[in-house]
Amino acid sequence: EYWIRLALNGARFDRLPLPPLAQFRLSEGSKTVSQLDQSGLESLALMDRLQADPLLGEKTGLTPAELARQIHRARVFAMLKIFQAFSRQTGKASIALTWLGKAISTEPAITASRYRLIISSFYNMLQACIRRQ
Repeated sequence: EYWIRLALNGARFDRLPLPPLAQFRLSEGSKTVSQLDQSGLESLALMDRLQADPLLGEKTGLTPAELARQIHRARVFAMLKIFQAFSRQTGKASIALTWLGKAISTEPAITASRYRLIISSFYNMLQACIRRQ
């Protein structure tokens, strides 16, 4: 949300040429890893707030069609994040599959492009089932 607020207040960003200036690591204790479901739900709420802003197109310089496409895309990624989070939790496979179904029905092409995430999440769910037996 921080980067979005910066952009909406006039900040401009450019891609830098390779090599990267810095790298980062995700730790198990970070919200990005440990609270992925909450993070995904917060992303969906953020998309709702952004979409309700009548000046968003003007602030971003995007056409209404491009703005709708970007928000739609961000929603699908948030749904996949929630799917991934619940797939890691024991006993939450049905919730995970519900979110995967929402992502597929919202945008099959984007969802299919994330097949590695989906396969690894299914693998996690299968491992959890095996451990319970």
